[in-house]
Amino acid sequence: MKILFLLIFLSLFCPETVVASVPDDRRKEKIAAEEAQTARIIEARNYTFQLQTLNVMVPSLGVMRGIQAGYYITVTPDSLEVNLPFFGTFTDNYFDTDKSIRFRCSKYGYFQSKKPRGGWEIIIGATGKSGEQYTFYLTVSPRGGAFLKAVNQQRISISFDGVVVPAEPFEK
Repeated sequence: MKILFLLIFLSLFCPETVVASVPDDRRKEKIAAEEAQTARIIEARNYTFQLQTLNVMVPSLGVMRGIQAGYYITVTPDSLEVNLPFFGTFTDNYFDTDKSIRFRCSKYGYFQSKKPRGGWEIIIGATGKSGEQYTFYLTVSPRGGAFLKAVNQQRISISFDGVVVPAEPFEK
């Protein structure tokens, strides 16, 4: 009876004591699965970077803005598809489709290196449909969180936060 009373008392007034005694193996398994999936898709060069946040650095003014769904970069061994919002000055419309970066190419430069503490640094060089040269710097964490910086000679650099997920097949 004393043990039952003690357990009830602990669960009411010290819930972390009871919760801490339960192993968190499921959480560790989930993290390990996420890390394994990220490693598999990065090493196979078969992934999609999905944007979540837009970061624009304008001199003396930083802008961070949430992104609508549908912007991405898809990398496969034989092609690259880019659909990114892009603009030239702070006063421009954020999501003007005429200024966005949209192209698909089969020839692109790709350099990948593993970071010492996990994750990857990836540099992708590609030519857009209008002949503009783009360089994309992608940093991927072991669990799939990622940071992308897009650089072009004619526009200000722009960066994005997002996640890396397995690539879906391209629609023909």
